[in-house]
Amino acid sequence: SEFLTGSRITLNSGFRVDANVPFIGRINSAIGSPFAFVTDETPTAVNRYVGWFSINLDPLTLALGEDLGVLVGYNAGGTAQFRVLIRRNAAPAENRLVIQGRDNVLGGLVEYGEEFPLVAGFNLVSLWWRALDDRGQVLVSVNNTPLRGIEDLDNQTSWIDTVRLGLVDGAPVSTVGSFYLDDFSSFRTLAP
Repeated sequence: SEFLTGSRITLNSGFRVDANVPFIGRINSAIGSPFAFVTDETPTAVNRYVGWFSINLDPLTLALGEDLGVLVGYNAGGTAQFRVLIRRNAAPAENRLVIQGRDNVLGGLVEYGEEFPLVAGFNLVSLWWRALDDRGQVLVSVNNTPLRGIEDLDNQTSWIDTVRLGLVDGAPVSTVGSFYLDDFSSFRTLAP
């Protein structure tokens, strides 16, 4: 199936695509917004969240300095609690994954000090997030590596109400091309 819409495609609960059946949803590019994403609104006020997806950046020319958010979790007020973004590294020239988590004491998103290299073709990304007093976490695994990330967030009062996957945010001025996403799974707890 292929859908073309002006600004929004809504697929209600129970929608599914069988294995090996292509599904394409396109937003009309003449509208002017570069952003297109899938929204999961089922994690209502949860303090533990886990999700995974596959991403292929081969047809994308990601410009230096243009980070693009591809998985973002929000509370009911629309404040980002975690971000998974893609970034182009200069040397070595490669695409990388970066994670950020909100620390309520610091009042903003904190970025993990390491970046995760992405290989050609599809990369499996797993994200684990939880809210705890001074021990909150945003952890990621790329291609089945051990989970690593931020483990000292002060985010005890945080929660997740909505998760978006796709081209969620960023400023893609010089970035051109497209990327592929697949196998999105989204759960309310750390034990799906």
